Amino acid sequence: MLRTSRLRRRGEGRLTGPREDRLSRLRQRLVDLEKRRADLLHAATAPGWMVRGSVVTQMTVCGKPGCRCARGDRHGPRVSFLFQDGTRRRSVPIHPGEHEEVERRSRRYRAYRRILSDLGAGEEEARAILREIAALHICDAAALVEERR
Repeated sequence: MLRTSRLRRRGEGRLTGPREDRLSRLRQRLVDLEKRRADLLHAATAPGWMVRGSVVTQMTVCGKPGCRCARGDRHGPRVSFLFQDGTRRRSVPIHPGEHEEVERRSRRYRAYRRILSDLGAGEEEARAILREIAALHICDAAALVEERR
């Protein structure tokens, strides 16, 4: 069994040099990631309604042979909200006064999805940093055993 007090007495319990510099940079990166995570969580929980879907503007053709749209002058613009309803894709017309509100809620949902993605990437990066920190703290056991002899 290795005694940690013996290691401390001889000054081996503390990392020095480039390893300590690397460890310091990794710790700072973890602090930065935690700040970023807090900002993302704050943004994700901000109040406001969201809708999953897209606002689209379309110019349509009615199909009547004598209509102006048959000559290339299409009807519209018609604004609709496209969304997924189970396995079906659906379209609902949007009234002119609602266009900006629905678009704003749709943008908020897309931003929310990006936040979730960024949170996942930050968690992965934090785990990688923690593994690297652990590797810096692991000492060579074989060298310690030889040293005790």
